[in-house]
Amino acid sequence: MIGSCFAQNMSVYLKKYLFNININPNGIVYNPISILQILQKIYSGSDYTEGDLLQRNGMWLSLMHHGKFSDSDKSRLLQQINTAHDAAISQLRDITHLVITFGSSYVYKYNGTVVSNCHKIPSSEFEEYQLEVDDITEPYSSFLSQLISRHPDIRIILTISPVRYLGRGANSGQINKATLLLAASKICSMFKNNIDYFPSYEIMMDELRDYRFYASDMIHPSDTAIEYIWEQFKNTFITPEAATAMDEIEKINKALSHRPIHPDSEEYAKFRKNTEKKIDMLKTRFPNILFDN
Repeated sequence: MIGSCFAQNMSVYLKKYLFNININPNGIVYNPISILQILQKIYSGSDYTEGDLLQRNGMWLSLMHHGKFSDSDKSRLLQQINTAHDAAISQLRDITHLVITFGSSYVYKYNGTVVSNCHKIPSSEFEEYQLEVDDITEPYSSFLSQLISRHPDIRIILTISPVRYLGRGANSGQINKATLLLAASKICSMFKNNIDYFPSYEIMMDELRDYRFYASDMIHPSDTAIEYIWEQFKNTFITPEAATAMDEIEKINKALSHRPIHPDSEEYAKFRKNTEKKIDMLKTRFPNILFDN
């Protein structure tokens, strides 16, 4: 799962139900080009090097990574970055699904290269511009053709972040999202056999348009809205078999979190044994499931 906050929000639910997922190995990223650059780097299998790092105000950082990837020690930061990157490379080898969330069509270039994060470096050092539809669709067409060739059964879910973009006013915000919507529509039409579009932005705008579904900043969806969108996502993409397993996992997790009054009692021993039996039965059906018990 890669992209803006939507990927993070949906991943919370998927992790809760023990899906085997990798979430934003470079941290949250908003624009389609940076998302593509990260995917290409994962696809190539090559690690990040010291040349990918920049030092500012005594801290080392990467313009391809979120601010959580920063450290006063260059070697330590590089290790942190490549640990997350290598996990994504490993995940790609056996990938079945890829969820991509476009957040903004505005991009920033540093020394001629589109960056994922500006890290509060003065804006004068960046070139800002807005992507056209073809700026997005053409490079994605090339990359997704390669990815699908390597993984012909992959299912790709493409969506637009439901987070409003009002930094340049309402009109620019609408144009921003319209550009992403047009690009997503064109990409989906190119790869009909492998890509599904999920309307998270449209759900937020049309079904949850009341301001009570927004957080206090009136930009991000509230917890209620996120849960509603998750339910639509689950109903759209989760198979009945997996939904049944999710119900079982929720019951097991509640059992594992239970704190008994008498942990040494025979009754609790039976309770634990019964729970472990349920876990073993579920693992037989889904061998990759890992319970935190």
